[in-house]
Amino acid sequence: MARGELADTACSAMTASAVIGRDRAASSVPRDPRRSRQIDAGDPSFTYKIRESQEAWKLARKLKILLPLQAVDHKLDSAAFARSLEVRVPEVLCGPASLTELMPPADERFTLKPLHGTSAKGVLLLERTGSGFRDLLSGHAHASWSSVLGAAEAEAGQKRSPFYIEELLLPDARSNGFLDDFKFYSFYGEIGLILQKRRLNHHDSCYKWFDGAWRAVDTGRYLTRIDANLPEPSSKNELKAVAERLSSAIPVPFLRVDLYSTLEGVAFGEFTPHPGGFNSFSRTWDRILGSLYEEAATRLQGDLVHRRFDLGAFWTLIGR
Repeated sequence: MARGELADTACSAMTASAVIGRDRAASSVPRDPRRSRQIDAGDPSFTYKIRESQEAWKLARKLKILLPLQAVDHKLDSAAFARSLEVRVPEVLCGPASLTELMPPADERFTLKPLHGTSAKGVLLLERTGSGFRDLLSGHAHASWSSVLGAAEAEAGQKRSPFYIEELLLPDARSNGFLDDFKFYSFYGEIGLILQKRRLNHHDSCYKWFDGAWRAVDTGRYLTRIDANLPEPSSKNELKAVAERLSSAIPVPFLRVDLYSTLEGVAFGEFTPHPGGFNSFSRTWDRILGSLYEEAATRLQGDLVHRRFDLGAFWTLIGR
């Protein structure tokens, strides 16, 4: 069986088992109205759908099947995919390679980041200061390149991960010098939720949640770190349109699309298949996102069955 057919079969099987599996999971979980970790039988649940996706991921690896969700879970491959859809992608200046093999580029400012990792761990925003470098987030001065590499390794906590260097994106005019990250909870072309994240330093961030229409909402997450005064991006309509376009081009019910609003417009960040904290939304938002997930799975299955989605073109664009 061809890999496109395998992906189609896996999608169909996951969709067909959704309600039965959710009900079985719910029957063994005690009820608590406060958090989405507890699932009501019969209610759509984002928590359950992500857990189901994680189990499908593990099973696919065991069966040696490459699912579309796994295919886009690679920083550089996903960046190339976004570029093929005419989305701006930061230029890679060096790497990926081991830290000991990387040399600083000639650029005055640049970003050093691990190829693998989450939550921006190990990501350093750097600028040259004579013979040394300055960490733009912490303000810490590094007298040498070896000092920078040591800091990146300590921050990432992943000695085996290759690193690479890319151009430093400049924030848009409304963001007071901060390069805000906009995370779009995307359901096969439909945006259900948007998270604005502002990194204040290497350890602290503040957040603001929006629904798909850019209206501020309370999701039950990051309650003590919400900053209602974070400004909307100047390119909010373009950001949403890009997230919709990318999400529509990938045959999965859910994928978080991370983008930046820069001086030069929207820039691609990365795809996140299973976002952290997926089980900590309020019960209301767990149901809303769960419902969007199930609707997206149904739309996707219909597009695959009736060949409205071109799986061959997808695999070609992703380079697999």
